[in-house]
Amino acid sequence: MRPTFGSGLMSRVFDNNDAVLEALLQAEVFSAVGKWEPRAIVRTVGVVRKDSTVTVTVGYVVVATRQQDTVSLAVSAPQ
Repeated sequence: MRPTFGSGLMSRVFDNNDAVLEALLQAEVFSAVGKWEPRAIVRTVGVVRKDSTVTVTVGYVVVATRQQDTVSLAVSAPQ
């Protein structure tokens, strides 16, 4: 029941796959993790654009353990 929860990445599926989208995705991920997940600190957000697919890779540190890790999400526009 939290309509603003998340990052809004999926709302960008039909945006132009360009450098502007890349910058928007990076900013949205930093903002969303900072707002919704206080147990992690985002270190890096990488965006790879290829054809109709965008892959976002987030490098983060778990606050309690100082463990570093990454997670990736690939989103493709429907054909």
